[in-house]
Amino acid sequence: GGGEQDFCRALRFGAAPDGSHYYPAFPYPNLTKLTRQDISAIRAYLATLAPVQNTPPKPELRWPLNYRVVMRGWNWLFFKPGIVMPDQQKSAEWNRGRYLADGAGHCGACHTPKNMFGADKRGHRYAGGDVAGILAPRLDGADGSRLKSWSVEDVAGYLRSGRSASGHAGGLMAEIVVNSTSKMSDADVSAIAVYLKDLPDGGPN
Repeated sequence: GGGEQDFCRALRFGAAPDGSHYYPAFPYPNLTKLTRQDISAIRAYLATLAPVQNTPPKPELRWPLNYRVVMRGWNWLFFKPGIVMPDQQKSAEWNRGRYLADGAGHCGACHTPKNMFGADKRGHRYAGGDVAGILAPRLDGADGSRLKSWSVEDVAGYLRSGRSASGHAGGLMAEIVVNSTSKMSDADVSAIAVYLKDLPDGGPN
């Protein structure tokens, strides 16, 4: 129905039913990678949640970003819609990890540095980011990466529990572990770990 189409268009293209554009704080640049089957599954799950009363605050954005029409230009420059295609040179586990990390998990939203327009810096994937003044460490294959000395098992264990040899997850990452990665299957958590451990050096952030 229309609701299904509207929901898919929101996740795939960042577009509202009235044709206006969402801001990429709603992670449609990542959610566009999801299959239609998974998009439908997300909608079906959301339909089981009890409705709540809430009046969202209005966006507080500086000019000219307070005009949604500006997002047309942003999307043209920085947004590449479409599902992610498997890399036939990589394992099924690696491809599953990429799908989860780059898609629904949108890990790069925090862990990839942004340019002056708030888009991911090209060629610097997972090289570390700044989230409201808090460092999201780099996860790529660079020497300064948080994951450089971790094994796949270390990464998977951290995603399951928020604990590692170097300490506990805090702040936003603690919320992600509690509300997301700790609820994933062992196979999916391991797949994400395999993918992250295979990331190339993303260069300086």
